[in-house]
Amino acid sequence: MNNQQLLNVDFFKALGLEDLSDEQKLGYIAKIQQLVLNEIINEDAPKYLGAEDLDYIISLEGQAQKMEEFLRLKIPNWDRLVEQYTLKFKEQLLNANQG
Repeated sequence: MNNQQLLNVDFFKALGLEDLSDEQKLGYIAKIQQLVLNEIINEDAPKYLGAEDLDYIISLEGQAQKMEEFLRLKIPNWDRLVEQYTLKFKEQLLNANQG
């Protein structure tokens, strides 16, 4: 499956979770966004941020929107990076469901 196809997959449907309420789906989406954000912080943020910036990010724990706003300013190609990690996560989720 290419990246565009993967982006277009409705993972709730692919995982058999399409019957969840909208509220439950939003809860899952928020958790997935936090996981993607944490992955970026652990893997890529140190390449772009100094110790002071990393300390600031740590101080924002639990405030995903503020973290993302800060990282968007500091990390070039932020949207592309988020897309890459989202694709990776989605692919892992779909593969785990098939196996």
